Amino acid sequence: TPTSTIAGVLFGLAHGLALELPILMVFGSTLAWIRSRTDSAIPGMFVHATFNLIALVAAVTIGG
Repeated sequence: TPTSTIAGVLFGLAHGLALELPILMVFGSTLAWIRSRTDSAIPGMFVHATFNLIALVAAVTIGG
């Protein structure tokens, strides 16, 4: 939906990471879609935490 797309763009821009912007925009749109489908922010919070954990582990073990 247009609202999810706008939320995704804002999510991506808020992180201030130019190279990762396309990925963060898609991820933010996905989080907005999850929020609209579940009518709760909680599932998106778990998805976001999992995403951050994977990114942290990758940064420490691969590219730290």
